[in-house]
Amino acid sequence: MSRWHIHGAVDPITQRPKDLYLDAGRIVSTDAPPAGFHEARRYDAQGQWLLPGLVDSFARLGQVGAKHVETLTHTATSAGVSTLLLSPQSRPCIDDDASVELLRRIVKQSAQCWVHPLGALTRDLSGETLAEMAKLNALGCVGFSQADQALPTPLALRRALEYAATFDLLVVLQPTEATLADGCIVHDGADAVRMGLPGLPYSAETIALASVLELARETGVRLHFSRLSSARGVAMVARAKDEGVDVTADVAIAQLYGDTSWLQGFAHEALCWPPLRSETDREALRGALAEGVIDGLSSNHCDTDGAALLAPMAESALGMSTLAWLPTLAFALDIPRERILDALTKAPRARFGLPSVDLEVGQSADLCLFDPHAAVTLPRPWSSASAATPGRGQVSACWVDGEQRFVRQS
Repeated sequence: MSRWHIHGAVDPITQRPKDLYLDAGRIVSTDAPPAGFHEARRYDAQGQWLLPGLVDSFARLGQVGAKHVETLTHTATSAGVSTLLLSPQSRPCIDDDASVELLRRIVKQSAQCWVHPLGALTRDLSGETLAEMAKLNALGCVGFSQADQALPTPLALRRALEYAATFDLLVVLQPTEATLADGCIVHDGADAVRMGLPGLPYSAETIALASVLELARETGVRLHFSRLSSARGVAMVARAKDEGVDVTADVAIAQLYGDTSWLQGFAHEALCWPPLRSETDREALRGALAEGVIDGLSSNHCDTDGAALLAPMAESALGMSTLAWLPTLAFALDIPRERILDALTKAPRARFGLPSVDLEVGQSADLCLFDPHAAVTLPRPWSSASAATPGRGQVSACWVDGEQRFVRQS
């Protein structure tokens, strides 16, 4: 492994200068070079923010293959993400020991960062047969999810939560009631009516939340809600936390910027799941993140086939390519920097049982440099006329396990 001296960086909270010395995948000094240290490479950070490696709480891979893993993880490191939590909704689905072993082998060969899979709650995410979650957990799955597929009945949900609670496994759910969501691609409201598109009502989220939370109270399961989308949902999670339910939540970065106005002109690139909702919901989600009701942030990244964006909107793929812009968008929010850092580092690591990564001596050298002054040009829909998104701030370099995995070329 390479030795590195990172010079001239600053702590983003205190603004104090901080040098790091890396050796054998670890931080060996945060001040002067240790005795006998002969730096092999030096990186001049010139006042950039020094951050621990970020965590993306939910990203999609699509096809499990060397090229796809390398591409996704390279995009992650370009955003300072050293750890990805991977949706089970891939090909093949991450639902048995063979699929986990295949992913592990390809990750070992091709990944540019740490990859931790979420296993499927049910085989092939069908909602019918429970996956062997205990076995999958032993093989490295850090939580269990239905991805974007809702369980078909309360009975199926209860059985899944009981199984997970028995083995103290974390269940990760995107709260959606299946029958109310069937065929929906946008938020239910005036914009959906104008476009003639099926709209997802608030009740699809709130009914699912009510059911899951009631069953969580009965089973004692550890629960994480992935990608909350509404003010009503935020209020329900806040109340459950106050009542002592073992629940955490995250929000996708698109929900903190976009609303239904982004769909004007039938903008396919603003389609995502869950759908962008109202301005009121957007502001409630921002407030919940600032207050800690929402614990984490995710990219909800999905690489969509360009041809899919040419189809009629009702037939278009749902998903936004967001991973590359995660820290740019996150740090531009009017939310205390400490809270953003926690949502992208400590909170998800604690909830998913991942090793801690602090910029202290002895810690794993997973870190990135963020230049808050770098000018950036974001793609659509972030750059559309209805979007008010930042134009500055970008990751300039990223190290994973002491190896520089990304450096931005000037």
